[in-house]
Formats: sequence, C-alpha cells, structure tokens
Amino acid sequence: MTAPTTPQAHQLSEEERNHLMHDAKGKNTALGVTIACCGAALVLLGSALTRKAAYGQLTTVSVVGYVVFLALLIAACMYSFLWYRRELDTWRKSDPIYQAEQQEQSGLPGGMADQAPQQAMGNPEVQRLCTIVSQLGMDFYPKWAEWEFDEDNKNAIVTYAFAAQTPGTLSTSAAQAKVFERLNTGLGKGWAIDLDPETDEITGSKKSDVPKLALPEMWPVVSSPQQAASRFDKLEISIGIGATGAITYKPKQFPHMMMVGSTGGGKSVAVRSIIEEYLAAGYRIFAVDGKGTDYAPYFTHQNFSAISTNLQEHIMVVHKVWSILQSRRSKSARASKAGDTSWRQTMTPILLVLDEFASMRNNLKAEYKTDEIKLVDRDLADILKVGREFRVNVILATQDLKADTVPSDWLDMFPMKVSAGKPSPMTIKKAFPEEIQGEVTRVGQSISRTTPGRSLVAVTDADGKNHVELFQAYWSYTPAETIDAAPDVVRGQWMEFKKNVTDQVPRMYAREWFKMEYPEMDPKDKKDRFAQFREDEPNYIDLTEFDVTNLHRLRPVPLEDPKTLAPIVDNACYDPLSEHYLGNPPLDADGADDIIDF
Repeated sequence: MTAPTTPQAHQLSEEERNHLMHDAKGKNTALGVTIACCGAALVLLGSALTRKAAYGQLTTVSVVGYVVFLALLIAACMYSFLWYRRELDTWRKSDPIYQAEQQEQSGLPGGMADQAPQQAMGNPEVQRLCTIVSQLGMDFYPKWAEWEFDEDNKNAIVTYAFAAQTPGTLSTSAAQAKVFERLNTGLGKGWAIDLDPETDEITGSKKSDVPKLALPEMWPVVSSPQQAASRFDKLEISIGIGATGAITYKPKQFPHMMMVGSTGGGKSVAVRSIIEEYLAAGYRIFAVDGKGTDYAPYFTHQNFSAISTNLQEHIMVVHKVWSILQSRRSKSARASKAGDTSWRQTMTPILLVLDEFASMRNNLKAEYKTDEIKLVDRDLADILKVGREFRVNVILATQDLKADTVPSDWLDMFPMKVSAGKPSPMTIKKAFPEEIQGEVTRVGQSISRTTPGRSLVAVTDADGKNHVELFQAYWSYTPAETIDAAPDVVRGQWMEFKKNVTDQVPRMYAREWFKMEYPEMDPKDKKDRFAQFREDEPNYIDLTEFDVTNLHRLRPVPLEDPKTLAPIVDNACYDPLSEHYLGNPPLDADGADDIIDF
C-alpha cells in the first residue's frame, strides 16, 4: 500500500486548473442529467399505472413488467450515484485546490489530510502528532482506518497508526530509536508505542487490557511434603495478570527469578505475593532480608526454616542452603550409582529469597576482604548453577543491576527476569535479550508510578521467539499485610485468601538456626583471638568478629523437632526469637538507650 500524494496548487498552470474545474463541472452535469431522466421516467411510470388502473386494464403481466422496469430504474440510479462518488473521490485526490482547502481546514502537514476522518479535522492532538511524524524526515503517512478516538473526551486519540511508503524505513536500530525518541518525548506519558520493522509501521495506543489491580486466585494447598514433591514437575506459579490472562511459569523450567525495581514500583509486595504461592505448593523457605525488618512477620510462619536480618546472618543462611544442595548432590550420586533414581521425584522443593540484594552486596563489600567475598559468591553461584537439578530455586529482588550488585556472569542463570515498574536503561541492557531491548523500552514507557505493581517480563512463545509482556503483579494478602488497613476493594478478598490459603498451609518443616559459639583456636595461631570475648561476655556471641570462614563453620541446629515440630527447649539459646538467644547483644551494648527519642 502506498500513501496518497498531492501536488501543491502552485505547481499547476492556469490552463491545467481550468481543465480540472471544467472536467468536474461536466461530471456534475452528467450526474444531474442522469438523475433528472430517472425522475422523469418514474413520473411517466406512475402516470401510466394510474391510467390503466382507472380503466381496469391492469393485468398480472403488466404489473410484473412495471415492477421489473422500476427495479432496473432504481439500479440505474444507484449505479449513477456510486459512479459519481468514485469520480468525485478521484477528482478530489487530483485537485490541488480541494486538497489545499482540506489541508487548511485540518491543520495537518502536507499530504496527511487525505481521507482523514471528521474527528481528526481541526484536532490539536492530531495536528501535533502528525507534525512530529512529518518532522522525522521519513515518508510516513497516517493509516486513518486504524485510528480510534474517544468521542466523550473531545475526540482524544486512543490509537494511532502510520506506515512508511519506502520499504526498510524502520529496518535499522538507529531509525527505530529516532522515531521512538521523538514520539515518546513529544506525546507525553501513557502511550504504548510499537515499531514493526517488518511492515515499517508505527502504532501507538493508550488502551490497555491489563487491569490496574490484580488479586490472586485461591491457590491449591498441599497437605504434606510428599505431595509437594510429587506435584513439583507440573507446578505452575502465576505472577500477575496480563492482557490475555495470567502470566505463569514452571519452576522446573524457570528455577530462578530476578525482579528489578526501584522504590515505589511494587517490588516487595510482588515478591511476598509470589512467596504465598510457593508456600501453598509446599516449599521450604529460607529468606535473606536485606532491609532487616520486612520479613519479621515470617519468623513464626509455617515452613520458613530460617530468616536472616543482618550481614553475618545473610552469609550463614546462604551457606546453609548451599550445604543442603551439596548434601542432595552427594546422596543422589550414591543412589544413582546403586541404580536408584527415585530421588528425583522425592526431593521437597526449597526456595531461597534474596530480598534487597543490593543492600547485602554493598555491606559485604564494605565489611569483608575480596577473598572472603569470593566464598559467599561461590555459594550463590553454585546454587544458581546446580539448584535447578535438585529443586533449589531462587528469587532475587534488587533495586539495580550494577556490576557490583549482581555479577554479570550470574545474569544468564536467571531465566525469569521481571521489571517491577518502569525499567531503567541499565535494567533494559543487562536483564533483557538484545533483540527485544527496543520493545522493552517502548513497553516500559507506558508504565506509570501511579500504578504500583505494573510490571513487564520477557517471555518465550511456542515458536521460541522472545517478546515482552506487560502485566499487573498480584496484590495478595501476606502476613506482612494488615487486613484492617487494606482498602475496601481488597479487604474482602484478603480475608478469603487468608482463610482458604495462608491459614491452610500445614507446618511441614522445622525452624533451624546455628550453634552460637566462638571458634576454637587455630593450631597455627600463637594466640586465641576469641579468648577475651569468651571471658568478657560468656552469654553473648558477637558475629561481627567472625570472618566468612568462621561463619561457615557454625553448625546448624534444629529449633523444633523435625518430626513433631515441637520447640526444642535445650536449643532456645540458639533461637533468635528467644530472650536467651546468644546472638542478642547485652543491654545497651550498642548505645541505643542513650538516644533521646519520643
């Protein structure tokens, strides 16, 4: 399809202009004569029928003949009218005077007013958009048939479309970037702009089939660790609602998820909502709380085995999950050598949550030497590389993807990448495949901070092609939420969710922590560096004095009986929730009581 083009009026001679006008007058005269003849024929036909009826001469044959004649006459009139409209349209397209008048009325750049709908005529928004496109220096023209307007809102544009006359106009990334930048900066926020290099078309829309609020379903809840293990292969996790329905993935195929988003984008709420699904599916969960306070409500929540709230504890919890992974590798290797492969179906799934990971990494770099940091990175890299095979999954949530936050060689180990809120240029470059980065940029521009939870994810369709999906993350009830403080629109659903999902999750896994004790003196050392600590504070273990190696040496201990899940009284001194916990500093050891506060 090519765009209609119009020569300017000053390019025609007076003789040519007079010829066009004379031709148009001739066609108008021809149509008038045709209509007059048809009218006269109708009058004569009516008169003849009246006379015959008066003298009783009407017969069936004559009536049928008159009806046929009348039908032919009407057909001739219709044909004449359609012929006239076609000729008139042809004349309008070639007549520079008419085009100039239309151009002046519409206020649109040259050539763009042809066949414009009435809603576009004199529309300031349409004028601005068409002017921006005309200034690109490319041969785009409006595809008016695909435009939509909101007639209840002063004919505001809802959807627009342009096509290029020259094939390949949008074939280069530079051309696409130029078009997108001009449209994005010139039209303001809220537009989803799409550039199709295959058809050289631009489309933009403010319509969205993605809801502004997404509440989760009542997830099915497993009843035992055995059921959790048996259902794992077919398990699907839903992260929100897109334009065509729920966005889901299988942990078996997508074992690790990375969620990136700045403050206010809904990242933390989305992560905790997803955790509710993992709990319902029977996962055993270990959480690294980068803020130190977000996961406080989960300390006594069923199936959270351990939660860390400071840097030293983060290192310990990550190493604990790594130790479980190594144990599973060792046991499965022995079983496989003996011909037993049933272990693949009997392992219960584990989820390691790394929330506000940037905070953990920054503190790690500030407190420990490079060689010690490598030990922590080794644990995490092993979990990411091998965890998939042994049902150890990871959710990593962070505000940015700086190289010192998430090592570049880790990125490919997260097959599921989500941007919570509008993605930053760094997120686009590092988190998404190069072939869809332009699409991510365009879709991401439609995300507004006024819609928390609006996110996008890269998905792979049945043909193996990557594309971007915009969705609204779930706002689910979690123990970190207060139902009484919830908006009316969600309070009822939250009450149902708590009753039918959260409260129905059975306690299946014991809480664990670590045996808090100073390490024994290394035979290579001349002096026991921890002797003074043991003497000064026998009931307090200061983990900040441990290097990473010594933190890794702390032995895990159960806080509850693995079978009965009853608290183990003798291990209360290792329980962070106990008043006898050895990790609690002596009263006012940190000087907090000296601070005047109200």
